[in-house]
Amino acid sequence: MENIFWVGLLIIIIFLLIRYRILEMKIKSFENYDKVEQLQDLKKSINKIETELKYIKDKYGG
Repeated sequence: MENIFWVGLLIIIIFLLIRYRILEMKIKSFENYDKVEQLQDLKKSINKIETELKYIKDKYGG
């Protein structure tokens, strides 16, 4: 009977460790997604500034 208890406890611990790893991987993927989103926003801002500079250059012949 005592062995069944320890085996059950071991199975529960392994299950919780697997769930923890899965959750940890999901959190990392969300962090990477936020970084990608920030980079895309920066790229849009840079493109907008480049477009405005090109317009000014074309307009004033600089």
